[in-house]
Amino acid sequence: MKITVAEYLGILASFALLAIGAVLFDLGVFGTALLLVVIPVVWLWMQLHPPLSLVAIIAVFAVGSTLIFEAIAASNGLWYSVPDVDMLLFGVVPVELFFATFVFNAFALLLYEFFVDDRSFDEPRSHKHYRWLLFFALSTTIIGVLSAVMLHGVVMPFAFAALLMVVVGTLGLVVWLSHSASRVLARKALLGAGLLFPFYVIHELVALFNTQVVYANPGQYLYYIPLLGNDWPIEKLVFFIAVPLWLIVVYEVYLDDGE
Repeated sequence: MKITVAEYLGILASFALLAIGAVLFDLGVFGTALLLVVIPVVWLWMQLHPPLSLVAIIAVFAVGSTLIFEAIAASNGLWYSVPDVDMLLFGVVPVELFFATFVFNAFALLLYEFFVDDRSFDEPRSHKHYRWLLFFALSTTIIGVLSAVMLHGVVMPFAFAALLMVVVGTLGLVVWLSHSASRVLARKALLGAGLLFPFYVIHELVALFNTQVVYANPGQYLYYIPLLGNDWPIEKLVFFIAVPLWLIVVYEVYLDDGE
């Protein structure tokens, strides 16, 4: 592990300063992603030189996961993403959210590789691992499309919490199918998620300040906190840990060396 405290705090401080700028200029989803996330992604990319195949995998997961979360949110009235432009895919998802999710996922994996892993990218260890990766990527996209098309008006109790349980469950499935999970990987994934946590929180605060997202239907949350005019769900804190954990573990066991 190569955790350079000064470099990490420098990136975090820069992220926070850019977040203040995003609030002062009242940027939307696309502008915020460009200002906050693209700059550190470019810097990390230049340090690490990852393979372009990583971009394709991140993009596929970004499309599928965005469709799933936004479709379930819209169907259950959990939150409303406010678009910069009036372009909604399947009448549900603002198109700029796909870009925002893609660059944030890329940022998460690059930051993990730079500060926690070995700063090198390895090919999948076997064709079997790569096939499972393609299966998860395509399944996420297909489920996302079906959710966006079929879930209009379908209400589930505590849908956000249930969705996060599915994320945790699929994480367990990912680990089981890899047959290569270890305590070292678990510690590294938890450390990576911990390092990413403040970035997710800052990004969320910008979204609330700039009314990029509006939370609603508090009866559907396990618990909520009044925050910046929103009934902010406590499930979001679980999201900030579960999603980066999922990304890191999938990346390690199916794209990197799993160690």
